[in-house]
Amino acid sequence: MNIGIINFEMAPAGVNQLLHKVVSDLLQAHTVTGIRLDAQSGALTYKNFADENVAGTFVDFKNLLQLSTLPKVPDGLKELAEFDAVVMIGPQQAEASVKALSRMFDSTSCLFLPVSINQTIEGTDQPLGYDTAVNYMIDSILRIRDTIDSLKYPNPRLLGVQLEGSVSRQVLEEVAIAIGGHVLNHDFEENHLEQLKKSLKEDFDSGQTYAFLLFDERIDAERIPSEWMADIAIDWKTHKIDEALCMGPEPTARDRITAMKLAAGIVEWVRNDQASGKLLIKSNKVDVQLY
Repeated sequence: MNIGIINFEMAPAGVNQLLHKVVSDLLQAHTVTGIRLDAQSGALTYKNFADENVAGTFVDFKNLLQLSTLPKVPDGLKELAEFDAVVMIGPQQAEASVKALSRMFDSTSCLFLPVSINQTIEGTDQPLGYDTAVNYMIDSILRIRDTIDSLKYPNPRLLGVQLEGSVSRQVLEEVAIAIGGHVLNHDFEENHLEQLKKSLKEDFDSGQTYAFLLFDERIDAERIPSEWMADIAIDWKTHKIDEALCMGPEPTARDRITAMKLAAGIVEWVRNDQASGKLLIKSNKVDVQLY
């Protein structure tokens, strides 16, 4: 069989490990080609993975596949009908294109593998890359805490930790739990804000000299001290966490395990010549949901 693999928009930690495993296993009996869609020209370029040395490289996971821009309409991917099967890796919003292509093709099956550093994948236990991203966020904040511990301020330090982009409520809450921090969601209501200020005052009244407040880019950081927290005596500082740094490069143990399970699922899907669908991990088991 002639197998194509394309990676849309993002490659969080674990994707390269997954690709190495999938390519090395499938090359034993199939032709495996890497596909890239150029953002400017809209042209597709191809790389025969038989020319890559992927066997025995599970220590250093070099980048096997460049990212492709997600097309606004799937027509630019019609050439993929030349393949027997295409594996498409990308964020949740790529699924619409995958479904459209699966309906467009007569004899080409498409398998969608959703990846994310955000817990926004419906039907899966945890998307590939999520654990590494959350671990990076937590470690980054804990390093700041070590610095704050050694400094003194006239008022308690409230450090606003702003995560890049639109971040799910689950990410904010899980990171906050891990560091003993607080969350300000972009769609907060007045009663939540009052409860937040009450909790911060309790922290500071107990002798705590600092606190962390997590939010994403949908909130204007400057409005927090000047408007929403104006009635609390605080020393305000903002720290931004770059989304790109949350992608890796080294996956956590959990993401490594997830990557290998998903890789096995992709290989099995190809070998069984299954119809188009989506690959997920549910109840700790790989599951293909057919379209």
